[in-house]
Amino acid sequence: LDQAGYDGFLSPAIGNLSELTTLNLNKNNFRRPIPTTITNLVKLTTLSLSENFFTGNLPPRIDRLKSLKVLDVSHNVLSGSIPRMIFSELGSLTLLKLSNNLFTGRIPVVIGLWQLDTLDLSGNHLSGNLSQFPPNLRTLLLGHNTLSGSISPVARLKSLQALDLSANRFSGSISHEILTLPNLNHVNLSINSF
Repeated sequence: LDQAGYDGFLSPAIGNLSELTTLNLNKNNFRRPIPTTITNLVKLTTLSLSENFFTGNLPPRIDRLKSLKVLDVSHNVLSGSIPRMIFSELGSLTLLKLSNNLFTGRIPVVIGLWQLDTLDLSGNHLSGNLSQFPPNLRTLLLGHNTLSGSISPVARLKSLQALDLSANRFSGSISHEILTLPNLNHVNLSINSF
């Protein structure tokens, strides 16, 4: 149903499609909160709801979707804090895009996302310092938030290819370890306080 132009709200009956493995509703005009029944779809490997007008928090118990490899809810009007369980319970995730929403608070500590390749939290209202990220991360996009402190945790990401920390409140120095990451080919650190 990608780009189908649907308008209205997503019915809670979506949770009855128990054999569904992919749900792609990108580029529609869905409004209201994402139905909590979506967490009944435990066989989902891809949940992509980007470029809609979904509001409210992410559904509670989203951690039930243990098979998810792709979670993309970017470009909506979602708010509240990012649930910690996403960063600890969804161990199969390879792509996590929560960008261009209204999420607030700190980035949760990443405990079990060792397969995560892409993390995009840009364009929100996230604050606080950077913490530990999965070591195999290739793309880290955190631009246009209110993050602060040092960017030194990034130096541990030896597989990193793309890094965007622009338009935040980072300070301190840009370490030699970051500037010599072996696979890095895109860096944007503009509009900070270095």
